[in-house]
Amino acid sequence: MADPVFLKAPEGNYVTFVWDTEKNEEASTKESRPMFDKVLVMSIHSPGAPKSVPCHIVERQKPGEDSKPVEFHYRKYKAQIEAFKADATGGDMTGTPLEELPFLDMSVRATMRAMGIHTAEALADLPEHGIQNLGMGARTWKQQAQAFIEHAKGGAPMTRLIAENEDLKLRLAELAERMDAMEKPEDKRGPGRPRKEAA
Repeated sequence: MADPVFLKAPEGNYVTFVWDTEKNEEASTKESRPMFDKVLVMSIHSPGAPKSVPCHIVERQKPGEDSKPVEFHYRKYKAQIEAFKADATGGDMTGTPLEELPFLDMSVRATMRAMGIHTAEALADLPEHGIQNLGMGARTWKQQAQAFIEHAKGGAPMTRLIAENEDLKLRLAELAERMDAMEKPEDKRGPGRPRKEAA
């Protein structure tokens, strides 16, 4: 990871910036899956005070929306923010992080991040040239990401689908046992032999 770039700011301070994500609880509840905002975090460094480094979110992009500045900080540090953004776009990180997709392993996630794919949504919308660049397995991962999102949109998270599947398996097993019991001939009584209940 590259060292942060310190930019001269008002009042003799220096600022650094980093793109990060923050969970959006409202969107997560609505979509039935973890959803994250992309945020630009600014740290203010005062010379001679290394233990006091206040951090502020200066810009937020919610899933499916345009990026919006946090007015107070953006107005004060506009020149520094624009200088940082001119050199670092940070990629699209809004939506559901790749870590939430159980069908991807660590190395595949790292490869995707290096190619600018940070979310399930970005993977699900991957264009044909992106599929070719990602290589073997890319088309399957894209389809799995689309299925993951569709399941969540339908209000049926993966955990609910798994529970329903297990319930159906139990019901089928019970039904099979009943059918087996119906097909077996009843135990015939010999002459003079008492009924089982009587015995």
